[in-house]
Amino acid sequence: MRIFSTKTKRHLLRGFTLVELVVIAGIISIVSAVLLTNNNLFGGNIILTNLAYDVALSVRQAQVYGVSTRATTLGSFTQAYGVHFKLTGGPSSSYIFFVDANNNRIYDNPPADTILQLIEVPPSYALTKICGDAGAGEVCGTTGTIDVSFLRPSPDALIQGNIESGASQTFMNARVELTNPSGRTKSVLISSTGQISIQ
Repeated sequence: MRIFSTKTKRHLLRGFTLVELVVIAGIISIVSAVLLTNNNLFGGNIILTNLAYDVALSVRQAQVYGVSTRATTLGSFTQAYGVHFKLTGGPSSSYIFFVDANNNRIYDNPPADTILQLIEVPPSYALTKICGDAGAGEVCGTTGTIDVSFLRPSPDALIQGNIESGASQTFMNARVELTNPSGRTKSVLISSTGQISIQ
């Protein structure tokens, strides 16, 4: 059996010093700050991914409506459904799901076309760039429009647009870029064959 002196017993029973408590509090503060920062970034990335899937689902919904037997508000089955993306020199906070009532394959303001839904993106998130590829390489810009429409019986997409004040043209592929507050981006890719993917 070990015998401790009174001085040793007091040394073994003493608590933390003020310096030790300050160091431990500092370590806990640093770890908490790192965890909270990473949690906010993770949450922002999840919302951005969900937004990209929402845009892709809107395009897919237009495709389903365009190919299926859904009648327009006019009772017609001969009109296309589409999604309209527009940038006016800066980020956009919405896009339009529409019926191409005048059958020109682009969105025209009502009453020429019918807005089915104006879709708002979450605050601080935005559509920041639109791109189109007509076969000579991708052209991107922060101004212009991209219209993706579908007309039965074909599931193929007709992609029309003008980017950076260029002439209106038909594209083989389109890309819509979305950005979150921390600057991370996701893109929705749409091909003329009707394929939609997230990048």
